[in-house]
Amino acid sequence: MKYRHELCGKKRSSVEGKMAVDDKNTATLTVDTTDYSGLDLRACTLKWNHQLNDYTKLEAAWNFNNDTLRASVDHRVDSHNRLKIAYGTGDKNGSLQWTNKDLGGGGELKVTASSMLTCDGMKRMPTLTAEKTWNVEI
Repeated sequence: MKYRHELCGKKRSSVEGKMAVDDKNTATLTVDTTDYSGLDLRACTLKWNHQLNDYTKLEAAWNFNNDTLRASVDHRVDSHNRLKIAYGTGDKNGSLQWTNKDLGGGGELKVTASSMLTCDGMKRMPTLTAEKTWNVEI
């Protein structure tokens, strides 16, 4: 069981329960408790993770609020590199993410290309983002 509460920004909060079904499958139920006024199915997201093998993980998440599915495949290329491909039916957004644990010092480097997978979206260049996290010991 996990409780999250943002102190800044949108100040969202949620409660998350995770259950291991077996050694390869986990189910997670997340309830958005922002502006909580009672338990509502619309505030829930159900996520299923399946560890296909030592290198590949499949994930599907159903958002009951807007009846959308988000699916992804995460593949560990080697001990330093991962690739993740994802697609969301709600926003029709697809993304390809490369994560490296070795470049630029301690922490992860993430490079993501994302695009709307609609007729109009496919005519535009994808959005590229780079994110670097440093691990600092104090």
